[in-house]
Amino acid sequence: MFLTMKALKFSVLACVLSSAIVAFDNAQIIDSRLILLDATLILSVALTMLSYAKFSTYRRQPFSKWWWTWLLATGVSLSCVISTKYVGVFTYFTIGLGVLHELWILLDIKKGLTMEEFTQHFLARFFTLIVFPFCIYLFWFYLHFAILTRSGPGDAFMSADFQESLQESPLAKESKNVNYYDMITIKHKDTESYLHSHEFKYPLRYESGRISSNQQQVTCIVDKEGNAIADANSHWEIIPTTDAKKGDGVFTNDIVRFRHVGTGGYLLTHDVASPLRATNEEFIVVHDEAAQNRYNETLFRLRLAEPGKSNQNKRVQVKTLGTVLRILHMDTVVAMWTHNDELLPEWGLGQQEVSGNKKVQDKDNIWTFERIVNMDPTDVRQHYIPKTVKHIPFLKKWWELQGLMFMHNNLLSSEHPFASQPDAWPLSFSGVSFWNDNDLRQQIYFIGNVVGFWLEAGFLAIFVGFVLADLVTTRRAVNILNHQSRSRMYNTLGFLFVGWAAHYFPFYLMNRQKFLHHYLPAHLIAALFTGGFVEFICTNKGFTNSNGVPPLGLQKRKLLLSTAAIIVALVWYLLVHESHHLW
Repeated sequence: MFLTMKALKFSVLACVLSSAIVAFDNAQIIDSRLILLDATLILSVALTMLSYAKFSTYRRQPFSKWWWTWLLATGVSLSCVISTKYVGVFTYFTIGLGVLHELWILLDIKKGLTMEEFTQHFLARFFTLIVFPFCIYLFWFYLHFAILTRSGPGDAFMSADFQESLQESPLAKESKNVNYYDMITIKHKDTESYLHSHEFKYPLRYESGRISSNQQQVTCIVDKEGNAIADANSHWEIIPTTDAKKGDGVFTNDIVRFRHVGTGGYLLTHDVASPLRATNEEFIVVHDEAAQNRYNETLFRLRLAEPGKSNQNKRVQVKTLGTVLRILHMDTVVAMWTHNDELLPEWGLGQQEVSGNKKVQDKDNIWTFERIVNMDPTDVRQHYIPKTVKHIPFLKKWWELQGLMFMHNNLLSSEHPFASQPDAWPLSFSGVSFWNDNDLRQQIYFIGNVVGFWLEAGFLAIFVGFVLADLVTTRRAVNILNHQSRSRMYNTLGFLFVGWAAHYFPFYLMNRQKFLHHYLPAHLIAALFTGGFVEFICTNKGFTNSNGVPPLGLQKRKLLLSTAAIIVALVWYLLVHESHHLW
């Protein structure tokens, strides 16, 4: 912090003030002492700001040794930021705006650069701040894939192809080709529950007053003890709709019927509202004559559920465990779906509802054929044939992992007792209990230093007022700032203000869980801004004294007293007011 402020040409007192706001902040201290990603993120953001500030000091010495050194250091730091957390893109945005501003100035013909020289400036920044950091980012994943070559507990997150590229993968060992007339268990990927039916029927009238078909229930059960393999009510026989014979393979895009082994009926969905989701369709099992009369309503297409539109129509052999499917109803064009956020009442034995989801592309409409339960001991599929580990190009694996990382990050949307909204962060209205022991009466409570947080918020608001006042008075040919002060306000302080805003306001657009620690990068940049702004208001900005003579330079006494008062308040709040939160 001190070195960054010094590189931005602020006074020693301003450097000390910015450093103190971070050094004596409760949230920054707690975060740095625990094993959290945010500690690495904060370090990377700080290094990025330092490197770019140092680079800016050599802008009059382009392509010199130190110019290249700090430009490369900025690229490496940016790579560290984005490699730590996706919010590093906010830091990229901040530096990107600064670079675009530089290039816009260099493009001015008054700067005397030829287009060839300007192109050199552009390419230098493009390769060092985009291409080079991206290569470093790729390197970490290359290292990751090179070291983690064996199967592990996280396999289920990845696609079947990815899993088959791992050594000792259960998928490669246990996956079997599925044939017609196989009896299988069908598992929902998200809830890890099995498609199930029994002789109980839906009640004719639900508690809400809605009417059902009063037909045999179709549900899902969670099988923690492994009983689904032995329970005929969780077994389904795959029946062809063509002249396929027993032993013929089942492929994606095939249209099939599912016969319930336990009761002998056929799976069907129709335009009747499901028990818990009035907008979804009810799933039932029909028997005998009804199954024949309603034949078209018992037809389902097996659609490959891998990402990419081209993959959806791909025709591949369906395998147990490995092939992820959407089971689409031909007649009403809905996808079979289940959920565990609300269970069926007593008449449904507290099991999961199965219904037809009209949003067929939803990511939670995914099923797999888990196991074949009627495989003959002499079946050739019973014999394990060692398979060579599948090779997948690095970039394909990397792209799949990026998509999954982004998806699961956005899935963190459930309620949390310590979650908070961004409007509570600048004033540190709510914290997070990181750890507590009721017996020992000890607690680690994550909360910001209110003195520092409130000062930052106040000075950020005052800065906006300064800018608006300057813009309005300038329109009336009244200059309240001299050239040097205006340059400092719009260039240096303006850059830091934009950096704070870029790390703060995007959180308003996110639907995921949010906590106070998400504000720490913005708090870090706001601390830089606060030190600079305190110096700014303690400096002559163009006003004249009673004799019409403008006072000169920095008012050091005023800055010294302001800095000392703020630091004393910061330390007091840290040591006295907040000590009970730490332990």
